Amino acid sequence: MGQPAPIKLIEAFALNALPVAPGGSPIPGGKTFPFPVPSQIATSPGSASLNDGFTPLNMTPLVEGGIPPSGNDMNGILYLLSTIIAAVSAGQIVYPYDGTYATAIGGYVKGAQVQDATNLLQRWTAAVVSPRDPAVHPEDWVSSLPLVSPSAPAAGTYADNVLPGPSDYFLEVTGAGAVTLNGFVAQRDGQKLTISNLSASALTVGALAGTAANQVRMSSAITLLQNDSITIQYNTAIGKWIQV
Repeated sequence: MGQPAPIKLIEAFALNALPVAPGGSPIPGGKTFPFPVPSQIATSPGSASLNDGFTPLNMTPLVEGGIPPSGNDMNGILYLLSTIIAAVSAGQIVYPYDGTYATAIGGYVKGAQVQDATNLLQRWTAAVVSPRDPAVHPEDWVSSLPLVSPSAPAAGTYADNVLPGPSDYFLEVTGAGAVTLNGFVAQRDGQKLTISNLSASALTVGALAGTAANQVRMSSAITLLQNDSITIQYNTAIGKWIQV
């Protein structure tokens, strides 16, 4: 027998209850907000916190000096928890990057996802433990959309070229003079790189050139004329880039 479908929350519990600062004067039907993280026992005995939950005094009989749990605290903690449930119910599973929150938790863990601040269809996945903004430090994150990396090298041959981060990239090459790129340093399995020549000079992508783990597996080098492109993808199983 299957489980019944969960009830979707349209709004958070106690959404319209008046907020009361932690330790403030009670408001009948109000809610403690923002709900305090540190213990309130020393300053407001009987007040709950995320650190303590409801305190021993709340569990002590009144005749023994106990203090009943606060309705405002109950409204406050249920509001805090149900805001998350309401957001999930509405399909808002991924939150935007939050620097204050990131610092408080010691950085987003590897694999955590955040929504881009401006493009609501873009997601960032943490490639390492990072408190840093993906829009500023893409080297810590994998974007769900390819990023653009402009490059204007002088004429010459370059081996083991380093990409700006672990995302998929459009490498747009400009500049004067013929350039040869021999191999790229992959930062994750499956990483894609589209190399575009925006210069009037020839751009050559070397075949099986550069350090072995950075090589592009092709039968021969490919020369891109102006506005030509090639897409390659890294495969950890063979330790090479392949043309796709």
